[in-house]
Amino acid sequence: MTLGWDEIENLRDQTFHRTRELQLKDIDDAEHFVNETGFCFAFKMQKSELPCMWHAAAGERDPDYPVHVQHDPYIGLVWDAKDALAAQKKAYYGKALKKRPTFISLDFFPSFYRLRKQKDGHDYIVDYMRGRLSQDARRIMDALTERSPLVTSDLKLASAMAHPHKRAAFDRAMAELQSKLYIVKIAEFYDPFTFLWDLLERRFADEIAAAKHLTEDAAREKIVTRYFHTVWVSEPAAMARLFGWQPAEIDKTLDSLIEQGRLIRMTVRGEKRPYFAIATLNQADICRNECQGRSGIKREDVMDHPIYIIDGYNYILRLWRIDRSQEHALWEARERLIHQMIAYLGQKKMRIHIVFDGQDVKGVATTPRPAGIVVQFSNAPAKADPLIIDFVRKSKSPGTITVVTSDKPLAESCAHHGCAIMSVEALAEEMAQDHQKSELSDKYDVKMTPKEVEEWLRLFSGEKE
Repeated sequence: MTLGWDEIENLRDQTFHRTRELQLKDIDDAEHFVNETGFCFAFKMQKSELPCMWHAAAGERDPDYPVHVQHDPYIGLVWDAKDALAAQKKAYYGKALKKRPTFISLDFFPSFYRLRKQKDGHDYIVDYMRGRLSQDARRIMDALTERSPLVTSDLKLASAMAHPHKRAAFDRAMAELQSKLYIVKIAEFYDPFTFLWDLLERRFADEIAAAKHLTEDAAREKIVTRYFHTVWVSEPAAMARLFGWQPAEIDKTLDSLIEQGRLIRMTVRGEKRPYFAIATLNQADICRNECQGRSGIKREDVMDHPIYIIDGYNYILRLWRIDRSQEHALWEARERLIHQMIAYLGQKKMRIHIVFDGQDVKGVATTPRPAGIVVQFSNAPAKADPLIIDFVRKSKSPGTITVVTSDKPLAESCAHHGCAIMSVEALAEEMAQDHQKSELSDKYDVKMTPKEVEEWLRLFSGEKE
């Protein structure tokens, strides 16, 4: 099997919940997302390496980085989710993968624990003596073993790392201990803003007991199987960067899963390296995903001058009840649609072309139209469909065009020329979501102190991979 990256990203849009139809709305959705993916990043991911809850909350592949993170409703939802899920012990939350904030479901946590805590790695003193734990990390472990849980300020004092000059070293040691599954943040307090830390073995005693019954091979195969169910396609180097495993361990796991029929070998167009995919992937998955009415093009392809071409009467007749016996019914519906698109245009940087059949142009739309809105009628008795197809076919940049229609033959013809397709129902839902965003913003508008804002920015700061 051979796929291109656009096809792979389209598939990931579904399992990563990067669509308006699948986006997360509340804490319950966030909990379901963690359980469905098994493990995901909270705020940041690169190159679709793993699902990200912030992207799923926004329902977008590449959400814009907000200017004021503390007022972004989608980040606010993730912030509330990490507090709630960790406090209620419905998921593990910590810097488990690539030292980034990560959610791991309780079903998958024993597997991760088994691989991080191998036969001789249960005791932090052993890890320290063998050079696998830094001196600063040992000091923190000594303090928590002596007394826990502790808030951050008390933990700094107990580990002799309270001096401001030691802040960077303390942060590195805390990230190290989280990635090695020694400590876990169990609560956050907001007056003043601080974290409460505990030894992981105390917080997840049941999951640790379950980990003792797993072999390393079984734990790794469980993780990799779920990983391919969400990312669909990957290769050993990407897995090594994400999980921190040795090449021999990855190769052994991939070979075993291929032998079991869970994975297949495949190629990616333009890539020389060998790739692997989940065995259930087939052409039907790709075709079904491309026909679901969502743009499969990347954000950077459409940022300059994106164009939405609206199949006018298809939109009207599928979404609204129109009494066509009334003389001006279609005229009023056209006016309503144009008003809607003008309002939508005001929130987006794009152009909109609305195309109608031209057999009845009585009462041609008279609403004043701003720059960026074009209303066009086909020449009677011709329909609008050929006009739309011809526009896409002649375009030098079909990747910047999204045709909005639920007419399947028209959608297939336009897609053949390289444009994106969105159903009229999907556009209506997107406009409704934009309208409701202010309500969501009110709900998850996080009121934060300067210290909390600083913590936000640290979550999104640049990382050396």
